[in-house]
Amino acid sequence: MTKSFYRRSRIVMLLLGAAPALMLAAAQPAQAGGGFFSMRRCADDNPRHVERALTACSQVIGDAGASISEVRRALSVRGGLRSDRGDLTGALNDLLRAVELGDASARTYLALGRVQLRLNAPEAVAILTEAERLASGDRAVLFEIGLTLGDAERERRNWAPALDAYTRAFANAANNEQRSRALVGAGHARLGGGALDAAIQEFERARDVDRASASALLAFADALRLRAGRQPSGGDFAAALGAYGDALALLPHSESGAMRALRARALTGRGDLLVARYRRLGGASDLAEAGRDYEAALGLDSRNIAALTGRAAVFAEHPSRLQRAIADLDSALRADPNSAYLLRLRGDLHAQLGDPERAMRDYDASLHQGGGQSFDIHYRRGLIYLNAADYARAEQSFAQAVTLAEGGYFSPGADGAALTADALTMRARATWGLIDEPGADARQTALRAVGFADRAAALQPNRARIIASRCLARTVGGGQWAAAEGACQDAIALARINGERADLGYTLGAMGLLQLRWALAAARTSTEEQERLATASTYLNEAIGADNASDAAQRALHQYAQGVVLECLGRPAEAARMMRDALISDRAVAARFGAHRIRRCRA
Repeated sequence: MTKSFYRRSRIVMLLLGAAPALMLAAAQPAQAGGGFFSMRRCADDNPRHVERALTACSQVIGDAGASISEVRRALSVRGGLRSDRGDLTGALNDLLRAVELGDASARTYLALGRVQLRLNAPEAVAILTEAERLASGDRAVLFEIGLTLGDAERERRNWAPALDAYTRAFANAANNEQRSRALVGAGHARLGGGALDAAIQEFERARDVDRASASALLAFADALRLRAGRQPSGGDFAAALGAYGDALALLPHSESGAMRALRARALTGRGDLLVARYRRLGGASDLAEAGRDYEAALGLDSRNIAALTGRAAVFAEHPSRLQRAIADLDSALRADPNSAYLLRLRGDLHAQLGDPERAMRDYDASLHQGGGQSFDIHYRRGLIYLNAADYARAEQSFAQAVTLAEGGYFSPGADGAALTADALTMRARATWGLIDEPGADARQTALRAVGFADRAAALQPNRARIIASRCLARTVGGGQWAAAEGACQDAIALARINGERADLGYTLGAMGLLQLRWALAAARTSTEEQERLATASTYLNEAIGADNASDAAQRALHQYAQGVVLECLGRPAEAARMMRDALISDRAVAARFGAHRIRRCRA
């Protein structure tokens, strides 16, 4: 016997072991008869004749006079038809029986592998690999196998094997439409592996190879959007906006479900792009335009999860609309109740509403649904613990987030260095909160906080917030006043250069907090204290003016700190009003202010 026979035998035994109940099931026998005409009708691939083909295949399978080869062929065809109709159990039964009867065709193994993929069977890749071996020379089948194998490996996050499979599909493509599809797959594999620039090149090639491909154009636009999020003042925003506009111009206004879905995807992608720019630069017109895009997308597909999620993000930028944002995520979760991502997003909104109990419940559910390897969940849980002054658990959560970011466990296209720096910055904040814990070595704890902040700054030397964290860590943890002041000045300059309004508010506020703490903890004379308090008031007032209205927590912290400054400057009425406004915006602001270890002024 040949080596290939033994290989096929092992595959058959694998399949038999995987689905013994199916192999024993009846195959819906029909009336015998029909002969040549039944087989001919069974093989009819006209989509208008599906019911007739299914009936004809069943007749051949149930015909006692049919040859084994005819039955094998009928089982394979009927298995494919059932798969197309979503009857995966029936399809698997037919295809397994065809293989058991000796069917060694690449097309049958391809169909079987696709069904097993949809059933999440672990043996799917092995079956598709065998299909590829059997298909030697048949470029049409090899192309389909390459695409399917690429999709399978991508689903399993095996980026290199996925890229190899798509590359083989490209080599066997018969026309530009097929080449474009293979290039789009290769782009997604590169994107999953963290090579965003290389992914954009693949998507651009796919677009150029087939100018009529909306899928290629949308993949190109989506990748540009991801890169634009990293470079808010670069040319990728304009390029991505143009690509989405081109896609919408290419897609007809049609009643076709597929066309409506593609238009909804283009509108949603453009909305996501505009929201990203709004969060970077604070342009209200971007947020309004994004809202219109999401509304249009939902008009095309009211159950579009991405559009519901996007509209929720727009609502969430307005504190008065947070409940509407949660309602949109509730709708999205009804469509996909086990989504770890959606549960995490809803948890974020509950946290923003000041409801940590519901937020943590959603985060726990997200972890249960497979989000354990999610940077975002551990990071957000850390924020809840931090706001609750549970610094030990906060530090543990941010430490886990750092590990996940360094290990690549984040959304495709995200910047791993930026995420790591964010988590290190927050770990520094949690660590300085541990300075006063019973039994803690204050000096060593302070040094650890400064070390985390410095690691973050080394990863992201051009991000204002990260540099500001070096200022705050030195102020709170180490009392390194001059070094802290220099770091704050650098951070403010970066925020102004980058034109990022939210970061400018944050960095100005950091300088104000530094000056306030310096005045009350280390001023050598009353004159110096008054001068530093006046400087703190100036910076905090500028910070409040620069803060985005949507960032209520940041604005409240700066208002509360300004209230303390005014109290120390002998202006109690203004101080009381400022602190009252801060507490109305954020009930936890006093605790968050206390985490900066700034004492109230001397009596």
